Parts: sequence; structure tokens; C-alpha cells
Amino acid sequence: MGSSTRVARSVDGQHFTGILAAAARTSPETSDATSPVDIFNFLGPDAAEVLRKNPALQAERAELVNLAVSLNVRTTNLAKRVSVRVTELRLERHEQLKAQIRAVLQEIEKTKTQIMHLRSEHAQAKNRSEISVGELHAVKQERAALSKYVPAAEIKKADAAVARAETKLAKAQSEEAAPAQAANHLSMVVLRDLSQKWRQLEGEEKDLSLLLSGAEGTNSLGFLVQRRI
Repeated sequence: MGSSTRVARSVDGQHFTGILAAAARTSPETSDATSPVDIFNFLGPDAAEVLRKNPALQAERAELVNLAVSLNVRTTNLAKRVSVRVTELRLERHEQLKAQIRAVLQEIEKTKTQIMHLRSEHAQAKNRSEISVGELHAVKQERAALSKYVPAAEIKKADAAVARAETKLAKAQSEEAAPAQAANHLSMVVLRDLSQKWRQLEGEEKDLSLLLSGAEGTNSLGFLVQRRI
């Protein structure tokens, strides 16, 4: 049992210790039946006396404890190897998430720039519309001011001027509406969806960073993540 004692104490992290590892630290002859980590303690205080009086049971117990400690060590070593690969996988996912976040942020900035340009275009088109309204008002006043005695050619010319001004105003108003509608779509739909995607990715990145750090904290859902031992 002396070798079992050394093996149990060499296990790093104590992830799989407890009842079996503690049992390996004592021999059947010196086992403390009151120890809370000895599995035989669950049998009550008479278990120690039964073991002392029965060498065969002592030997069987020692054999099983040695086997349990050996399995404990193998399981711990396997868990360590798996843990390394889990960390590598998480690091790879973390890099992918960061790349996705960078791409989304670039799209957000690109969309904001497009919105700014469209609003500038809308402002210019609106200014042209206001000018066209003024021009149409002026030619209409000129047409209304004509005497009924003026030549027909002059009336025709004035009517043509009104028609041109109306066409110009219609074009200016259509040019004013298009950039406004496009800017609203980008702002209310595209930018909204990109922002939601960014918040989602940011939450995933926060959760993954918390796992990688091993620290205790609150994840994106508001749940407490315990510190990793």
C-alpha cells in the first residue's frame, strides 16, 4: 500500500480524488473508520473491526483500492490531454469569432458611411426641389399675369415654360425621395440587423473568453460561471 500512497499524492489538481484516493492513503490496519472520505465509513464504525478480523477482506479491499487509484490516475491524465485539446478548440473558435466581429463592425461602419452619403444626397435633392418649386411658382405667376390680348404665340411660350418647370420639379422630387428611402432602409433594417448580429457575436465572444480565462464571472445570459480549478 506504500506505493499506492505515493501515486495518489502525485495526482495534480485533485479532480478525481476524494473517497478512493483518501482510502489509498491508509492501510487496512491503520484505516480510520471515522474518516469522512473513506468509502467504508458508510458501513458504520463496525466496518473497521470487521476488516481487522478478516485478513481476506483486508486484502481484497487493498487490491480494489490500488485498482481504483490506478484508474483514477489514468482518468486524470486522460482528462488533462483532453483539456489541452479543448483549449485548442476554444482558441480556434475564439479567433473565428473575433474575425466575424471585425467583419460585422466593418459592415456597420460601411453602412453608416452609405447612410451619411445618402442623407447628403437627399439634402441636395431637397434643395433642388425647393428651387424648382420657386421657379414653377414664378412662371405660373408670369403666365397668370399675361393679358388676354397678348398674341397666342406668347401664351403658348408661357404655357411651355410652366410645363418645363413642372417636369423639372417632378424630377427633383423623385430624386429627393430615392436617397431618403434608401437611407431609411439601411438605417432601420440593414444597420439594425448588423447591430443585432454584432451583439450576438459579442456575447458569444464574452462567454468563450470567460471559459478560456478560467475566471469566475457572469456570461452573456446572466448566469454565473464558476472559476475553473
